[in-house]
Amino acid sequence: MANWLIIFFTSIVWWCCFGNTPATCLQNETDRSALLAFKAAIDQDPFGALRSWNDSVHYCDWNGILCSHRHPNRVVKLRLRSQGLVGSLSPHIGNLSFLKSLVLQNNSFHGLIPQEIGRLFRLRNISLSNNSFHADRRRSDEINTDLREGSDGGGANGRVDGGEGWAEEETNGTDDGKVDSDSGVADSDGCVEEAEMRGAMRE
Repeated sequence: MANWLIIFFTSIVWWCCFGNTPATCLQNETDRSALLAFKAAIDQDPFGALRSWNDSVHYCDWNGILCSHRHPNRVVKLRLRSQGLVGSLSPHIGNLSFLKSLVLQNNSFHGLIPQEIGRLFRLRNISLSNNSFHADRRRSDEINTDLREGSDGGGANGRVDGGEGWAEEETNGTDDGKVDSDSGVADSDGCVEEAEMRGAMRE
């Protein structure tokens, strides 16, 4: 009986990894669902930046996504700058608990910046400039506080209300997520770069 159980479960694993759904095997469902919620909140994608975001491709290979080497299948970078994206920023982005870099500048995002971003305690770089987010000073202050208090001891002095000009500093790696390291721009010394969002907001 025990041998039959081993054969049964081995068959299930084999079918998952080599059968009809290889792209969904060994995925982290939380991160995958968060990314699909991000996509669902996009109204227009004129350049097809999210075309690869489907079940035929593992989400770690989606355009603009980088996953961790140390923590397999956990998303550490989301970079989709200057893609002409129109839509809102899904609060489900707060479920990407390993996210270190969020780069969405030069698009047409609107609405409020979700306060769920504040619970991303690993977040080191965030660039949302040149979008059309509505200014909400109280929510911005809440996110700042969450980023400071949620830090893992790296001196979290990041802010979400700086001026423009920060965006071009965050250029390590490529926008398609194909980089060699998941260390992040500021991980070497644990400091949090100043996150600049004032240019992203419209009163």
